[in-house]
Amino acid sequence: MSAIVTNLFIKRSKGAALTPVETLEATITGVTGNAPCGPLRHVLLLPQSTLQQFALPAGQLRENIVVDHPHLHDFESGTALRIGSVTVRLTFHCEPCGRVIDKARASDLIHHRGYLGQIIGGGRISIGDSVQDLGVQFETIPYAVKDRVRWALERQTKPVKAADLLFACGIPVCYSRALPKLLRTFPGQLESLVVFESHKQNTGQMALV
Repeated sequence: MSAIVTNLFIKRSKGAALTPVETLEATITGVTGNAPCGPLRHVLLLPQSTLQQFALPAGQLRENIVVDHPHLHDFESGTALRIGSVTVRLTFHCEPCGRVIDKARASDLIHHRGYLGQIIGGGRISIGDSVQDLGVQFETIPYAVKDRVRWALERQTKPVKAADLLFACGIPVCYSRALPKLLRTFPGQLESLVVFESHKQNTGQMALV
């Protein structure tokens, strides 16, 4: 893989307009100055080819990093990339959501909206930095919500709050209403691991790596 970073953005708060920057600072908790997000959604990478496909300027799909590699989506989940001095573990393709469906049809954006990643080595990313495949493969993380929840619970050894489970899996909290029905399709020992509370708060205390 030979590619460089062409654009960088920070999302300073949830739902706010993106801020273009020349450099991003990152730690294993996420991008510095970025809105808080789950560990599997620290950063969103997007190939320039997607912007070209939908005739969009950079930043319109709420990406953090634009790279000039047309086959970014073809990488297997778990691939480790070095971007500048930052190490990113690719997690899963970003799902189309209500914030971008005015840019293109959701059905066209599926598996084209960018690749989410988890920062596993902090550092700095600047425009013009190279993007390198490190040849290191971590565990694949499922794309489908049902499969991702089951994947997480199979690695859980003690009860976990429903909100923490969703946060750690990178799933919007609005799925909490559908979670009980989804859990009933799992074996009993997995369903019993999830604790529902009358109040919901994303604390992100569940570790999946």
